Amino acid sequence: MKFKVICNRCRQSFLAESQQYGRVRYRCPHCGQVVTCQLDPPVSTAKRAANRSQRMARAVSATAQATGTRLSRFQQEHKNGDLWLFFGFCFFFVLSVIVGLLLFAAMAKLIQSGQSWLFKTWLEVSHSF
Repeated sequence: MKFKVICNRCRQSFLAESQQYGRVRYRCPHCGQVVTCQLDPPVSTAKRAANRSQRMARAVSATAQATGTRLSRFQQEHKNGDLWLFFGFCFFFVLSVIVGLLLFAAMAKLIQSGQSWLFKTWLEVSHSF
């Protein structure tokens, strides 16, 4: 296998070939310095993906746990904490639906007025010839 090695002395890189892993010594072709390298076997893509997914899962669980502790603290501090949270989220959902419908209605009106202007302009241009 080929490895890219960087010399400790001149800081230039060179390719080194080896069939074994572990500590291997190479002589730098640029300055002649003997460089000792630790060559590790390549990590499989599946193992890297598994490690990445484990790190992401830990980060998500930490965030969820922090959010959960805030919600549980609110529920413990207030007598009807569950009801307050339920109605608060329901109110937020209804409000977001109303705002979304109003935005989509405004966009539909803009699209309709743009199409009628375009159609009118096309008629004027086509009848002018």
